[in-house]
Amino acid sequence: MANQGKSLGILLLLCLWGAAACGGDHGPGEPNGVLTGTVQDVHTRSALGGVMVEFAGQSTRSDRHGRFRLEGLELESGGLLRGSLNDGRAGSLVLRAGAGDGSGTLEVLLTLE
Repeated sequence: MANQGKSLGILLLLCLWGAAACGGDHGPGEPNGVLTGTVQDVHTRSALGGVMVEFAGQSTRSDRHGRFRLEGLELESGGLLRGSLNDGRAGSLVLRAGAGDGSGTLEVLLTLE
């Protein structure tokens, strides 16, 4: 009986270790939302690379295909997504509270004018 309890304890520790090792960098209660999207010119609809994209205190630049990705976000609260280029073009998108499909990932289209 004592060996069975010890085996169960070891199995539990292995499960917890595996969950921590494979579960990403976010602990319990930490934001883990992912915001991805494409930035386009509002008139030509062409993708815009090099756009500074900002949301909830995080920022990144869009790649040459206009794609961007921000991780570790609290998306349930909503907020303002902003994008800007050095040439003065800018745009923003209001993300309403509860936006998304519940998976923790939200895909958006941000246009600059």
